[in-house]
Amino acid sequence: MKHSPGDAVAGNKDLMTDIFLRLPAKDVIRCKCVCKEWLALISNPQFGYSHTLRFCRNNRYPRVLLLRKISDDTGNMKVCVVPFTSNDQNTLVENNICEPVSSILQSCNGLLLCDANTPPQSTNPRTKNFEQRCSYRVINPAINCCFNLTYNSIKPYPHFLMPFLYYEPQDSPYYKVIMFSEISWTSQRSAVEISVYSSETDSWTEYGVFCQGVPVKFGVYCNGFVHWFSPHKILIYFDIKKLCFNELRWTSYEFCIMNVQYFGQSGGNLHLVVANPKRELEYHIWELEKDYCGWILKYHMDLNRICEGVNLKVQYPADQVSMCVVCQENEEEDSAILFLSDSNDDEKIKIVSYNLNNHGSRILHELNQEYSFKALQYFETLSRATRFDHV
Repeated sequence: MKHSPGDAVAGNKDLMTDIFLRLPAKDVIRCKCVCKEWLALISNPQFGYSHTLRFCRNNRYPRVLLLRKISDDTGNMKVCVVPFTSNDQNTLVENNICEPVSSILQSCNGLLLCDANTPPQSTNPRTKNFEQRCSYRVINPAINCCFNLTYNSIKPYPHFLMPFLYYEPQDSPYYKVIMFSEISWTSQRSAVEISVYSSETDSWTEYGVFCQGVPVKFGVYCNGFVHWFSPHKILIYFDIKKLCFNELRWTSYEFCIMNVQYFGQSGGNLHLVVANPKRELEYHIWELEKDYCGWILKYHMDLNRICEGVNLKVQYPADQVSMCVVCQENEEEDSAILFLSDSNDDEKIKIVSYNLNNHGSRILHELNQEYSFKALQYFETLSRATRFDHV
């Protein structure tokens, strides 16, 4: 019986591995259904890590936005997947996230860090300590992989907990969760205690107290650092590898920190979007230099012009506009995504894409007011979100 050239290719494990490594994760996942041999190859943790490593090295730019549904009668948290590249309403997909999950805290290189309904902090009547048992989930929704994580916090002072996910495939196949505990000794004094979870060892390590007052809730992870900005025009950032804090002062820059409307990252770039106090609905977009020497004024954005381009009538202050900056591999395609309510139809939210280079704008999608418009940028990978991801 003769075999066709296609059969010869499909049966060559090394050749198929090389082909699969070049395909997007979504297409590779579909190939699992073709035959048992392909299913075994693609399901191998070593292949999943190799595919993720290749993707993150060559193209770690976001493909979609994830928007959390505010309420759901079933009790499950749902997210809406919003593609950047289509205005076809049928491309919107609503997915369930593994329950119990109350919110998505962070998206990091294909993995999601979620809060699994952590109860509020309480005081132990016997010891007077402030206690909290925190439950989290690290999820890869592309392959329906999930790992539960708990952190028991017992401290003699009131404290606020904020975890950050650290997953950089080029450094390690394992992920870490950095827990920042903001301790309030008095109304005037605070510090940060740091603990680190490693999926390699499945354990937490305590690293002590740092006398560094930072608003841990409002941090942004980017390229191995967690960043915060302060009202004193200081960028505070924590180096996860070296376990130390650093500062970047920007007193020479012409903006007020109170006018910052967005602080986030995309494609490994950190951005601040600042409202222009002199002109209503105009914004400046600043980008942090790669060497952390300072900020670059990268783009200007005029909301009035954007709305004119898509025939929207928007009437509200600049500080009520939800947005995010999205970087792409081709810088000419960098954009701002804005969530705008038309005064003529306030039941719908228009998701508008604005090209920051050619100044063209278009409506990507329309959604009901049932979603949280704090968007997470996401791309699919094949990484497994468990400690069993040995390579």
